[in-house]
Amino acid sequence: MYNKILMKGAEMDPAFNLEILKHMLQRDMKERKFQHLSRKFIEWSYGPIQTSIYDLTSIDSCEENSALEILAYNCN
Repeated sequence: MYNKILMKGAEMDPAFNLEILKHMLQRDMKERKFQHLSRKFIEWSYGPIQTSIYDLTSIDSCEENSALEILAYNCN
């Protein structure tokens, strides 16, 4: 039921991120209209092995120096 609510919300407002971090780590969205929820991009693949990257923009907040940005990009 939660997934249906999430997908319905994505249909209504594609720019709105609904608990995007939880879902991008747990699943691969195959349908094109729901791919922005996954935010997972395959960088390269060789046979059954693949490397994926995740778009981390706007997960925590839209402000500069958000908690996620500090953890991901600052090395202090």
